[in-house]
Amino acid sequence: MRNETLICTECFVVIPRTDFHNIPDNPVAQLLWGRCRIEEQLPFSLYTKGSRMRRLIHNMKYNGVKEIGTELGRIYGHLLNHQDILTE
Repeated sequence: MRNETLICTECFVVIPRTDFHNIPDNPVAQLLWGRCRIEEQLPFSLYTKGSRMRRLIHNMKYNGVKEIGTELGRIYGHLLNHQDILTE
């Protein structure tokens, strides 16, 4: 069950998801090639000026609403778990 007091249903639905977990050589992976050793680069959403994701992260970071991070992790973890990426 989602915690709508942290992330409303509208935000949940319209947060742009990258789907980079389905693209092995995704743009974030390419940015990190040769810079550091990382197994997977799986960003959930892109952080852009004026985006809902930016507002959520801002509230988490600067307004002390740390539960947003837990909720976003739960949402993405659920998605990854259902994609079987964690078992590969």
